[in-house]
Amino acid sequence: MSTYEIEEWSVDTRRWEIKSPRQLTHEEVFEIYNEYVRMDKKPQTLSGKFEGVTIYYFGTMYGDDSQFEMNGDFKEEE
Repeated sequence: MSTYEIEEWSVDTRRWEIKSPRQLTHEEVFEIYNEYVRMDKKPQTLSGKFEGVTIYYFGTMYGDDSQFEMNGDFKEEE
């Protein structure tokens, strides 16, 4: 029995917007992205440390320039 592996990858783009009543540092925006951002179409308003900050998710644009690789012990073409 022969086994072949096919792997495909592409670049997908997800987009969010963060609105804040105060100016945020780069580190704060990263913290919001890392801890609070999710793929939910409903706006998410934060509280506590980030009181009044709202996160908007606009969706995913799927890459159409996919690449692939095939590996295995292939039979020679005749």
